[in-house]
Amino acid sequence: MLSEQPYRKTDATAPGGTSVAVIDDDGSLRSALRSLFQSYGLTVRLFSSAEDFLSAVDFTAECLIIDVRMPGMSGLELQRYLLAHGRRTPAVFISAHDDRVARLGALAFLRKPFTADSMMAAVGSALGPDAVERRP
Repeated sequence: MLSEQPYRKTDATAPGGTSVAVIDDDGSLRSALRSLFQSYGLTVRLFSSAEDFLSAVDFTAECLIIDVRMPGMSGLELQRYLLAHGRRTPAVFISAHDDRVARLGALAFLRKPFTADSMMAAVGSALGPDAVERRP
């Protein structure tokens, strides 16, 4: 398992870079998604809760990966909050449960466990195919 590194200001979106935020309470999944997205040249920032994401005022993302069921604010509550505040960032919802309600208003819904290909297809829908070219 990859260890999470603390966020540094230099981790924010690089000029011309495309950023993805992963919001999930499962640390091993966050690490795995970071590795996947970085292998496609994407800038990634990890958050263990919706509240942590909302407190990160210095970060914006072009795509959100949001766990539906988290302690505290749920993924659906986060989406409602963002929409109510005019933030319409494309969101891919993930869940170990068949949360049919999460499909409403989300770009995609992936049930855990999902494949790297299905995740990248969903992110590619949000960012466009040119943004998710795999790096050697």
